[in-house]
Amino acid sequence: MDRLSCRVLLVDDNEDDQLIVRDLLSDIETTDFQLEWVDGFEAARYALLHREYDVCLLDYRLGESNGVDLLREFAGLGMPFILLTGEEDFEVDVEAAKAGSADYLIKGSINAQLLERSIRYATERKKTEIALQQAQSFAQATVDALPSSIAVLDENGVIVTVNAAWCTLGDANGFTALARHVGSNYLKSCELVPIVEGEMVAAGIQAIIAGERDSFTLEYPCHSETEQCWFRVGATRFAGDGPLRVVVAHENITERKVAEIALRASEESFQSIVANVPGMVYQLIAHPDASVEWTFVGDGSRELFEQEPEVLLANPLWMRDVIHPEDAATFASSVAAVVASLSPWRWEGRTLLPSGKAKWIQVAARPTCLPDGGVVWNGLIIDISALKEAEQQRDRFFTMSIDLMGIAGLDGYYKRLNPSFSETLGFTDTELLSAPFIDFVHPEDVAATKTATENLQVGNQVIGFENRHRSKDGTWRWLEWKSVSVPQEGLIYAAARDVTQRKEAEVALHQLHEELEVRVSERTAELGAANERLTVENVQHQLTMETLRQVADAYRQAKDEADIANRAKSEFLSRMSHELRTPLNAVLGFGQILESQNLPASARESVGYILQGGQHLLALVNEVLDIASVESGWIELAPEPTVLAEVVPEVCALVRPLAAQRQISIAENLDAMCGVHILTDRQRFKQVLINLVANAIKYNRDNGHVDISCTEKEGGWTAVKVRDTGPGISPEDMLKLFTPFERLGAANSGIEGTGLGLVLSQRLVKAMGGVLEVESVLGEGTTFTVELPTALSPVELPMPEVQGRVLSEGAPDREHNWSVLCIEDNLSNLKLIEAIFERRSNIRMP
Repeated sequence: MDRLSCRVLLVDDNEDDQLIVRDLLSDIETTDFQLEWVDGFEAARYALLHREYDVCLLDYRLGESNGVDLLREFAGLGMPFILLTGEEDFEVDVEAAKAGSADYLIKGSINAQLLERSIRYATERKKTEIALQQAQSFAQATVDALPSSIAVLDENGVIVTVNAAWCTLGDANGFTALARHVGSNYLKSCELVPIVEGEMVAAGIQAIIAGERDSFTLEYPCHSETEQCWFRVGATRFAGDGPLRVVVAHENITERKVAEIALRASEESFQSIVANVPGMVYQLIAHPDASVEWTFVGDGSRELFEQEPEVLLANPLWMRDVIHPEDAATFASSVAAVVASLSPWRWEGRTLLPSGKAKWIQVAARPTCLPDGGVVWNGLIIDISALKEAEQQRDRFFTMSIDLMGIAGLDGYYKRLNPSFSETLGFTDTELLSAPFIDFVHPEDVAATKTATENLQVGNQVIGFENRHRSKDGTWRWLEWKSVSVPQEGLIYAAARDVTQRKEAEVALHQLHEELEVRVSERTAELGAANERLTVENVQHQLTMETLRQVADAYRQAKDEADIANRAKSEFLSRMSHELRTPLNAVLGFGQILESQNLPASARESVGYILQGGQHLLALVNEVLDIASVESGWIELAPEPTVLAEVVPEVCALVRPLAAQRQISIAENLDAMCGVHILTDRQRFKQVLINLVANAIKYNRDNGHVDISCTEKEGGWTAVKVRDTGPGISPEDMLKLFTPFERLGAANSGIEGTGLGLVLSQRLVKAMGGVLEVESVLGEGTTFTVELPTALSPVELPMPEVQGRVLSEGAPDREHNWSVLCIEDNLSNLKLIEAIFERRSNIRMP
């Protein structure tokens, strides 16, 4: 077994004493003592200021100096001191104890066992004092939960802080407004009360402030014509390192008067600590003959166990009697384990009080061996019922959440799951907890899930991650995750939401578009076949007039069917544009209104998801409708000579923030573009170029490069090239590059996109009379080339003068009232417009 380690500082001006202490410490086998010796007062001060020790052995006589003076100076260092003297002296013993000495040893009577026990007692007692101080801080934090009306006064009697019950007491106790709030002078208010007890309370508190007494209590009547009330006021001096504070507490004792709590203790220093510790301090001695003796029980027994300390002291087995029967086994096994190891003890469980009420308690102790073989248990019992209730409330929230909430370990297993997991996936908790969570993930999502888990292991958050989980019925559920890890605890806290319906809606929209493409292609093929039949050579020489009429009728019927199909497509596109964009405008509009309001962080995050999803769906709808418009020939184009050197900087300015996120540089090469004009629709060409440059950034490598250049070719054409330094495209993927919704495996890479951008760009370029080509080399990059007709520089003509009224671009006129008539067949959009106009008091809708 490893030996304990203890750093000891010996302050003694006698080298022989130093040798004796060194030999005694070396005889102790259970602990490895690291002894450092200094022989003077100043050397000791330097060592204590600059080094750390577990205990200090301090000689009373240090030449002309006194060891007690050094003890007084460093008593607050948090380290125990043991005073060494040459002979027994009661006055020196008392003086050392007052200065903070943990023990008092006579050099001629010291042996190895006594020295070891003294050092161990001193260090353990110091740790107990620190624990009690921490418990005192905990009590201060819970003062607002106490039913008593409490106020804290400063040295002038001014109220520093009060709890909620204090203000309630003011209504029943006739306080003036000056005595209810922080900053009021409580002493002056007491002097103004028209009963003698008010002056007595003020005098008692003033005596506490002056240091003449530590506490003050008084019971006083506060009667009215219809009711008689009694109150008890208590004031206590708070002794600490900070400024003077007096704690004043009022309690209504009409139904029962509370007896004054008498503080009893064998030592003054221990008594002062117990007075400020919540719960019950106790001392128990287990004798070698197996008998038990309670040597001290604090007054907290009344509140904790509803029994007087004297009753508990008289019954050695009272602790066994109050333990709840359901917790008796764990209590007994816990005590047995501590008795065997003498390690620090902590146990939590329930007690069954005489009133029949169950109460949660926490018992802590540090057992220490006595010279006669017995064991002394110094400990503390506190009430943790409120803490357990808070834990139960937390567990209820965890259990009732409709989202999937769970705790997983960094070892890859779930540790705890709420019922929503079983309700969503169909597995029992036992099935989910017994296997690695990666076993429930769809094979195609395993790699991405492992990457997300690795990010969590290093402390990063994972937000918006989506993967598929297997259900017990064999289906797959899409889950969107928000997770955070605590690496030092080895745990991952995660919340997930079932987004299967949203994913199915996206797939349905994709299938709808494909079905539309198939129907249009089939009808186009039928029309092509009909036209081919009509253009058969020598048909006029082979058919009779009746046959010709039949052919003409068939052609007209086919043409009518084609017109009907085109009108159906036109009506479908119109309805799609209206029926999809109209509700999306309402969603985005209300989302932007919510985003501008002062919402909680969680609600603002949810609004952000709504706006992000709505904008993504609107972009998808726009791209689908643009492609359909190009295919049908209904897209309106306005070709004009366009200055290439003007369009390229505008495009780069829009995508440069996206490139900055991954440190990707963009070369515009404007010098080569000066004076170059192309014949194109400026807006549509800009749309194509934005899509190509954005793709070059998204599918590039970190710290990569994007190059935009132009070349004038023979035959009146200009080629605009966008080259990236990404991984390149394989020949197999090149065949699928311009297929709608085909992303070449990028759907699981975390890169946003719909798979429509290149398809739309190709068809726009073709509609503008140009060609879109692509070249790629694996490992080097990809180059997209747009070829459009070269145009001459337009002649600048003077602009015609336009007569008319110039409308103000400034803020709307707020000095006039306006009435607005809104004609809208969609209730959501109407509500949106009303919500916007609510911010303008001078605009109303009839």
